[in-house]
This record gives sequence, C-alpha cells and structure tokens, in this order.
Amino acid sequence: MNLLKKIMIAGVLFCISHSILAQNTDEKELVIRGEPVLSSNQIIADRDVNYDVNGKLAAGLLVKASQMDLTIQSTLGVLSIMGYENSVLVLLSPQEDKVTIIKEGLDPLDILLSQAGIELESGKVWEIEVTEQLKKNTSDELSIVKELEYLKNELVANRRENKNAEGILAAGLKIYSEWENLEISVSDPDKLLKVQEGENYYLVYVLPEVQELRISMPGKKPLTINLSQTTLESGRVYSLSVE
Repeated sequence: MNLLKKIMIAGVLFCISHSILAQNTDEKELVIRGEPVLSSNQIIADRDVNYDVNGKLAAGLLVKASQMDLTIQSTLGVLSIMGYENSVLVLLSPQEDKVTIIKEGLDPLDILLSQAGIELESGKVWEIEVTEQLKKNTSDELSIVKELEYLKNELVANRRENKNAEGILAAGLKIYSEWENLEISVSDPDKLLKVQEGENYYLVYVLPEVQELRISMPGKKPLTINLSQTTLESGRVYSLSVE
C-alpha cells in the first residue's frame, strides 16, 4: 500500500471516529440532580477577601460533581472558587441570580438561581449536585434507540396470572424509557395480559403471537412496532429502549 493510500485511509478513519465521538457527546447534557439544599454546616467566613465590590459579604454555592473538569461563571462575576474532593465552593455576590456551568463538549448549563429555588444570602451556602445524563428526545415523535433483544437472565414466572384463559404463558417485553406515563397497547387487546411499571422501564406481558405493539404518550406521535416478523417465545423476556 503506497503512502498516499495510507494517508487517505487514516483520514477517513479519523473523520469516522470524530463523527462518532461528536454524536456520543451530543447525546449528553449537564443537569442538576435533585433539589438545591441550604447547607446547615457551612458558612462564609467574615473576612475582607470574601466581600464583593458593593461591600457585601459573599454567598456560597457548593457545586458537587463526580468529575470536576467544570468552569463556573456568573453574571456579576465569581469572587473566588475553592476546590475540594468532588466539589467546589463558589463565592458569589448575594445579589447574583445566574450561574453558568461549563464542561467541554457539552452545552453550558444556565441556572437561574431564583427559579431553581436558591435565594442567596450573605454568609450562607447553598448546595447543588451536577451530573451528566443522556438528552431526552425533544422531537414530537417517540423513537427506538435500542432494538429488541433477548434477555438471557430473565424469565416470565410460570404462574396463573401470567397466562391467558387457555393456559398459554406470556412473553415479556421490557421497555426501557426515561419517559413517564407511557401508554402501551397491542393490535389485538386479547394478546395483552398486563403492564407492570418499574424504575425506568415497563414490563409488558403479551402472548407470543402478538403482531403489533403501540407506544404513546401525551404530546408525542405514537410509535408502532411491527412484531409480525419477530418470534417471541413463551416465558422469555425481551428488551428494547424508547425515547
């Protein structure tokens, strides 16, 4: 292989890997986990260095994160930042109302403090936890992000409540989704035995010969999944992911 071909192949591989990395990065976003909390054991020391330009003692925002490669900015300007293990204490003017947290490769997280329930006050410290999560689907359509696959380590219990009137044991469809209030139906209602909700998933008990699965929720176009070419087996559990 001559040098020119090697360079061309390397360039193609770089473009492909860069595209994949960009797609993976775009799928994540910074969010606040849980609710902000007013700290009961931390205060801002009454020292000259902790005062803003208006002569007011700073307020504190303790930002907790598992990865601390973050940049923190504010509208009125950050007075100082003190780093700790898995957290940073940001000193702000008590009149501040907007903080921006930046991580390379992700969209900035803008936090309007008053809307988040944070009321800064001189000498007091609020705590928030920041984490990364996959972006939710913001389109008006539900979509499959992981196709149907057989779960080797899960089975449908051989119990009466998991069978129809003829004694046929159901197959299980485990539908993972971050969305709440999904409505799940099938083309033939007699082939849907029950739906159980778990944490971030719905376990749907269907008869193996079911032809079509329909998933809907308010504000989204329904997602119809054709199962006519899929061989479901009684007692087995299959999974797919929807967003």
